[in-house]
Amino acid sequence: MTDRKLIMFDLDGTLSESADGIKLCLTKALNDMGFSVPELDDYTKYIGPPLFTTFVELCGLTEQEAKRGVDIYIKHYLEEGMYINRAYPGIKELLINLKAAGKTVVAATSKNEQLAIDVLKHIGLYDCFDFICGSKTDGTRKLKRDVILYVMDTMGFNNNESVMIGDTKFDAEGAMLAGCGFIGVLYGYGLEAQMRSFGAEVFAHDVRELENIVLG
Repeated sequence: MTDRKLIMFDLDGTLSESADGIKLCLTKALNDMGFSVPELDDYTKYIGPPLFTTFVELCGLTEQEAKRGVDIYIKHYLEEGMYINRAYPGIKELLINLKAAGKTVVAATSKNEQLAIDVLKHIGLYDCFDFICGSKTDGTRKLKRDVILYVMDTMGFNNNESVMIGDTKFDAEGAMLAGCGFIGVLYGYGLEAQMRSFGAEVFAHDVRELENIVLG
């Protein structure tokens, strides 16, 4: 993977430890709407997919209810959840080293784009990226494949020059569908077996191993 020029990073579980804040805001949004809260101890069920999908598929809401749920979630996230968040140790140094090596470094997430920007500013990583791309409030780019394709097109790289780094099956699936490389990180919230089911073959157990894979 050392020849890849465009390095894309997922946010939650790859750049930042964010599960507790996400769990809190999901719980508060559902409580505000009067819905029961499903079991949320298994992070693989709701960290990775678009928030709208989580409300529909995990929480059983209708599309209209899910749209309202997203709005309420964002309110709680901006007020509280975003601050229960920190960068993984060594990530900032890795991003700096990638830039120094001439790589184009991008945050590519299914999280709402403005929320992603706010999070990256809070955890001190915002200035490490050439571009930050997430989902839009109008419903576009909600799938990881769409985010990856948009990034490659916008930044001017083809799939053979690009690699996606993430911790869930959604990241692996998005990379497969977009035709780019993929590195799975095992320190996040996803499962290796799930990523392998979408063709993942390269894995990093920690940030140091990830740096060796992308920089040698």
